[in-house]
Amino acid sequence: MAISILIIDDEEHIGITYKKALGQHGIEVRYATEPEEGLLMMRYSPDIVLLDYLMPRLDGLEVLKRITSENPDQIVIMMTAYGSVDHAVTAMKLGAFHYILKPFKIETLLTHISKAEDLIKMRRLLKVTDSVTDKGDFGLLDGKSKVMRSVFKRAEKVAFKPKTSVLITGESGTGKEMLARTIHELSDRKGKLFVALNCSAIPANLLESELFGYEPGAFTGATRRKLGQFEVADGGTVFLDEIGDMPFELQAKILRVLEDSTFNRLGAEREFISVDVRVIAASNKNLEELIKKEHFRSDLYYRLNTFMIEMPALKIRGDDIIALAMKFIKFFNKEMKIDIKGLSPEAAVALKSYNWPGNVRQLRNAIESSMIECEDNYIQVENLPPTICAGSAKHADSIAAGIIKSGPPPSLDDVKNAYMLRILGQCKTDQEAADLLNVSRRTITRFKKEVLPPGKSNL
Repeated sequence: MAISILIIDDEEHIGITYKKALGQHGIEVRYATEPEEGLLMMRYSPDIVLLDYLMPRLDGLEVLKRITSENPDQIVIMMTAYGSVDHAVTAMKLGAFHYILKPFKIETLLTHISKAEDLIKMRRLLKVTDSVTDKGDFGLLDGKSKVMRSVFKRAEKVAFKPKTSVLITGESGTGKEMLARTIHELSDRKGKLFVALNCSAIPANLLESELFGYEPGAFTGATRRKLGQFEVADGGTVFLDEIGDMPFELQAKILRVLEDSTFNRLGAEREFISVDVRVIAASNKNLEELIKKEHFRSDLYYRLNTFMIEMPALKIRGDDIIALAMKFIKFFNKEMKIDIKGLSPEAAVALKSYNWPGNVRQLRNAIESSMIECEDNYIQVENLPPTICAGSAKHADSIAAGIIKSGPPPSLDDVKNAYMLRILGQCKTDQEAADLLNVSRRTITRFKKEVLPPGKSNL
């Protein structure tokens, strides 16, 4: 990720010195020796502003106020030779990211820049996921589970390597395309096209022309030139979903694009076209097994597998299930113009207990259908699709009884929560449940706040 910095300091040698020093670390630097000039140069949208505290006519604090009033998220690092605790506190209250005393070593400045860069990356990721939310796509949002945090971290890491190919694996419905889109949006290619093709959905005889285009007369019916998706996406990203279903003979042409960034349209075998695209591929099949069966090229696999990310199945994402469900509810409330508040405790337990063979896609569809069925403020377990009710009831019973015979054993918290929810469901009041469990009513209240979905504190 290329960082841009604007230095505002009335001492010109400061700007010259640090422009040269930071430039050696790949950082783009502009500098201004007048406060007013520096404010005008904010039009370049620098990632970080290095702002001197003491300057003629307009001091650093006044410049800081003007910068943060225009952009509260702007990262500003104050620097001065006249530092004091009071100065630092005042600057931080006005929105400064940090405070550094002159003279300072370039290593010290780079440390502060690195911390600022981490914040920039986090904000950028949040902005991308928020934009995805607005479109109703929730494949990997609200990933607070350990496995999803790992996915986010790897996606962010590879996003800033815009030429690196990526292979995404995982079951159908886990959100592989959404992960690919997020990588694209986080990268320097975000202003260019993201083109997605499903290799299993396009007939084999059409897939090649769709990818690479064709010249007039290339085949019957080809009366004019057609650009392929690789050419259309030049500068951007091509996402090849279900690449394990790509015809074997076509895989060699994909390999050439990855290795040489060149290809030829059908009917123009001698004319090679150069493109700059990142290829992200995905598969729900075991490509190594396909290699053994000679259905997939090993050289293509190793070239694609420069960087691999595995999308986890929904069933192992824990509390992400409820967070995703609440996102879907919020989205479909807007779509359907209704106001369902959330999930009943029983419905929440059912969702967490179900195995989700269709993963996030199935959860999305389940919430949509449940909201259509729902006649209450909260989705009830009877509103859920029958397959989910049947599968989750059996699983929940086994957890409560502590007799799961297959799969990972339940945690102590799983057993306790399932048992207490069952008791709460059987009792008319919290006090009745407290008496039955031999605990205080305060314990019941605290349990419901910790375990039940937001906004659902009564049964």
